[in-house]
Amino acid sequence: MARVTLWLATLSLAAGVTAFVVGVRVGHGESALSTHLNWGALCLVLQLFTALVAGVHARASAREIAGLRAALLEAEARQPSRA
Repeated sequence: MARVTLWLATLSLAAGVTAFVVGVRVGHGESALSTHLNWGALCLVLQLFTALVAGVHARASAREIAGLRAALLEAEARQPSRA
């Protein structure tokens, strides 16, 4: 799960850097403003999607940890006392 989130974050970072570079080129008159706006919109959508995926993965991990914790407590309760 973490690999998907990492790849999405890397992809959105690359889109953000590209949007920045295109924005600088727009400022120097070497590129069209619409290109910059398209890259900026792509960057925003990718970042929002990455945040959503990270939230879903965090929730799934929390459920898995809770299940493992419950199984551990149940296994400890079955064992006889060592005192």
